[in-house]
Amino acid sequence: MKLLLPLIITLLGCNANSEPSDRDHDGPPPPPSTCDGFEEMEPNDMHSMANYVSMLPVLEGEKVCGSWLHPYDGPADKDYYRFYLNPKPGVNEVKLNLVLECEETTVPAVYLSQSVYDPEGYPTGYNHIGTYYGTHGELILLDVTIPYDFLEKNDLFIRLDGIYPTDFVVKEYEFKYWNY
Repeated sequence: MKLLLPLIITLLGCNANSEPSDRDHDGPPPPPSTCDGFEEMEPNDMHSMANYVSMLPVLEGEKVCGSWLHPYDGPADKDYYRFYLNPKPGVNEVKLNLVLECEETTVPAVYLSQSVYDPEGYPTGYNHIGTYYGTHGELILLDVTIPYDFLEKNDLFIRLDGIYPTDFVVKEYEFKYWNY
């Protein structure tokens, strides 16, 4: 009898009817991301916060997805990505290919730079490699030469910017890169 009473209480507790939760007052969850590549992670608005993406060179195209936010007041969102260079021995440059796509009303811009190091090997600044602008939501870079040196020119920063009317809106972009 002592064992039967706890068993009956347990069974009655398991048979209780459950009511749907009323905690879903915020609406449905956001839709899943449609990016099938590397997704931007904020904050990445300066060199020191750049998202590390990959080693270069890579032969297969890889996709990176992100977004820009232009607030009513204040600076526009700029997104930095960092790559480490690792070409074959004896090679002193990497050829970069990049396609950046965004809304047609946006002028995409890409700024390329590399770290500058002091004699002890600490980064002291950044060397500008080039600035490129697209049109109608598209920018294509083919065979851009990125200098490489094992000690002094061993990384690449890609800053992406979108130029469009300053309103409080999020603009999404995708870029694909590959090289040899």
